[in-house]
Amino acid sequence: MEINKYIESTFLKTEQETGLQPVKHLREVYQCILDAHENTIFAVVVRPENVSLAKSFYKHIDSKSKVVTVISFPDGNHCSTEKLSEAEIAINRGADELDFVINYNEFKKGNHKLILEEFINCTRFCLEKGKVVKWIIETAALTEEEIISICELLSRTAQEEFSQEQLNSIFLKSSTGYYDAVPNGASKENIELMIKHGSPLPVKASGGIKTKEDAEKYIALGVKRIGTSNALKILGKSEKTDNY
Repeated sequence: MEINKYIESTFLKTEQETGLQPVKHLREVYQCILDAHENTIFAVVVRPENVSLAKSFYKHIDSKSKVVTVISFPDGNHCSTEKLSEAEIAINRGADELDFVINYNEFKKGNHKLILEEFINCTRFCLEKGKVVKWIIETAALTEEEIISICELLSRTAQEEFSQEQLNSIFLKSSTGYYDAVPNGASKENIELMIKHGSPLPVKASGGIKTKEDAEKYIALGVKRIGTSNALKILGKSEKTDNY
């Protein structure tokens, strides 16, 4: 199993979260970008302000690794217009794929109209630009019934609004890794629900995936991507574990 082809190596910590000075923090971001290339990892995931750095470096060395960024991260509370604006900026900077945080708080309130507006508008915008779009549903914030409901809602809407071919570029993603709960990332049970009720949309498992065994477990379940800040450990290139 070529796990590296599933991995999106993630560095989303801010300077405040790392406790590093700006220059040292930027070196950490750059190292993650470099590590992804050197280990033929599918993609690197960075904050929007670091997309240009990653893209220009990869272009310079003709890297195969993709550049992914996050939109309305980590709470998803931005309105559809704001999310579209963030997406346009990220694409102009060179992002290949965009991971949006769905407004899960509004979903929990039953505001499905707002959810569908942002899902349809932002997805269509990204697809028209030739980009892959992923929707983080934040499983730690949802009950089992809510996970089933939102996956079915997004899957049904995607099939109504987009072509069969386009569905392969519309992912459901489990977690930001930032939600204030324990555990706050992927779990076998939640990923199984997402795959079953979100089909035919592909699923990205993210949050708390730290070992090769973890990655293999989710790939065996049927996920198409693995989001992790422990890519090198999973690939056996480092003993260091990141808590994100």
